[in-house]
Amino acid sequence: MTEENQVTAISDGVSFQDVLTSYGDYRANEATNTSVRNYEEKHGLKDGKPVNKEDEGKGGNDDGKLSLTKEELAALVDEKVTEAIKPFKEKEAATARQTSIANEMKALGVN
Repeated sequence: MTEENQVTAISDGVSFQDVLTSYGDYRANEATNTSVRNYEEKHGLKDGKPVNKEDEGKGGNDDGKLSLTKEELAALVDEKVTEAIKPFKEKEAATARQTSIANEMKALGVN
């Protein structure tokens, strides 16, 4: 564009739909790039490939490894199972404690 009268011709050629479509494409591309970056960081990948030991620090296990030995896996499973059943054991212990207290109160004649 070199002359002032060309501004009108160019602006008439761009519709609101064109602007909206262009912005939608921009946002979709940005969202795609962000989601890929977040996924790669979470899973220890770079360009879809596992991160080398030298590139350690992003994703993978706590120590940057991408695989576990049988012993490490067994320990991890045990830890996670223990964490998962802990609330149930605590609830069971609380229920038993309440029952015991109620029985003692009955025996003492306290209501």
